[in-house]
Amino acid sequence: MAVTLEQVRGVLSPDEVDYAEALKLGPDALPHLETLVEGGALHLAAKAAYLAGLIQDERSAAVLSKAARSPQLPVRLAAASTARNLSRPSVNRVLLELVGDGDHVVRREALKSVTLEPTPELRARIEAVSRDDALPDIRDLAAQTLRRRNPR
Repeated sequence: MAVTLEQVRGVLSPDEVDYAEALKLGPDALPHLETLVEGGALHLAAKAAYLAGLIQDERSAAVLSKAARSPQLPVRLAAASTARNLSRPSVNRVLLELVGDGDHVVRREALKSVTLEPTPELRARIEAVSRDDALPDIRDLAAQTLRRRNPR
C-alpha cells in the first residue's frame, strides 16, 4: 500500500506524535517527510525530520541532510537529536554539518549523536570544536565524544 502525504501529515499533526505508530508508515513515507522538511509548516517539518531519523533506510540520511541545512532551528535540532538513531555510515555526513551549526544547542545534540566511528572529516570537525568552540561545555563534550569514539 502506497503512503500518501496526507497520511504522513495526519500521523505528524498531533501535538504528541506516537512515533511507534508513525514508524509503521515505513520507508515509503520518506519522500513525503522530505517534502515536509523542505517546505512544511515548522511544527510538521521538525517532526518529519525526527521521524526520518527513526526509519532505518539509506534514504533517511538524505532527509536529515536537508533538515540539517534548514534555516529553522527546531528542524536542525530535530535532525541533530534523531541522527543517533541511524546505524548507517551516511549519517556522518549529516553530523558533519550539524556539529558545526551556528547554534550551540544543535551542536550539543549533534555531538551526542555521534555513535558510529566518525569519518576523518567528522573527526577533524569535532577536534576543531573541542579546541575552538566559544562555549567550554561544548568544547568538553566534543573532547568526550572523541575519547568515547577512540578509547585509549
